[in-house]
Amino acid sequence: MQKTCPISVIIPFFNSRKTIVKAVQSVLEQSLPPAELILLDDGSTDDGFSEIKAFLAKYGALATKIHLERFAENRGVYPVRNQALDMASQPFIAFHDADDFWHLDKLKTQYAYLANDDDLYLICNVVQCFEGAPEERWNLPLAKTTFKTLSRHRVLWRSVIITNSVIIRKDKAFRFNENKKRGSDTGLWLRIILSGHKSGCIMQPLSFMRKPFYGAGGLSRDIHQAEIAHQLNLVEMRERDLLAEGYRKILSLWSYLKYMRRKLIVSCRNVFKNAC
Repeated sequence: MQKTCPISVIIPFFNSRKTIVKAVQSVLEQSLPPAELILLDDGSTDDGFSEIKAFLAKYGALATKIHLERFAENRGVYPVRNQALDMASQPFIAFHDADDFWHLDKLKTQYAYLANDDDLYLICNVVQCFEGAPEERWNLPLAKTTFKTLSRHRVLWRSVIITNSVIIRKDKAFRFNENKKRGSDTGLWLRIILSGHKSGCIMQPLSFMRKPFYGAGGLSRDIHQAEIAHQLNLVEMRERDLLAEGYRKILSLWSYLKYMRRKLIVSCRNVFKNAC
């Protein structure tokens, strides 16, 4: 039986028939696969559940233990992720999205850092946008990896953590805020780091998104709502005494300026598309 790493990978999915198979394939074919994969269908109305079930059946026996479950109603990504966190059996948790994919050395690369540093609580990596076939990216040779510690100031001033790149240590103290429709993932990463837990980023692309980072679809499409969610995250950090009020106001202004820049980029992108 192939060796695995002590990681539970969580993939919630909803109407992701076109992308879920490749997302799961990029997990199962890892050079160091996870011990557990939790796939939760959040009330999909397409045939994604049937497709992934048929895909998994073709694999036969696997070193990775797979939990596949379907819910009758759509509850939202954050309640589903929290349920998966409670189900997970491994000491490390990796988060993946149904419309993205991983480099096949992602878990092997990240786990090496986690295994060698008991203080390292969260690790992420650079994420790239790639809209082509996953096979064109997921097995490219990697350059020597570099690692940067994430300070509280770095993550507050620049959004460097994207969910499909994150692995954390399993800890019941940290859960997604289920009252939010947007931004609860970023809020959780901020809570972890501002609480003093050591975190770091591998400065090579090990995760890939299949659409632009914002303004292209899904929850990222409405950049106005995304900005509101981030502002609420800053307020939450202040209410939890993880951020001083004066510092929050400065960060709030900086975030708004970045939001205006994103609006300009999206507007220019739309003008260019219409011109073509």
